[in-house]
Amino acid sequence: LAALLSSWPTAASKPTSISIAEKTIGIALTVDGDAAPLLQSFKSPRGWVLEEPQVASLGTLTRVTMLLRREEYP
Repeated sequence: LAALLSSWPTAASKPTSISIAEKTIGIALTVDGDAAPLLQSFKSPRGWVLEEPQVASLGTLTRVTMLLRREEYP
């Protein structure tokens, strides 16, 4: 959680949920308008890979769902 929060972008967002498990992190949030600035500035914490985010417009808000998976090492 600390690594995720320290890498959080400064773009305005309202997280609605964060779930953390051993090999996955799920994040749901909303932003006003376009989510591109948030997604472009988001950096996955070291050892985690961001899968393709799901983005849906809800009027003037945009809902973003992100899934990060722990990197697999040989």
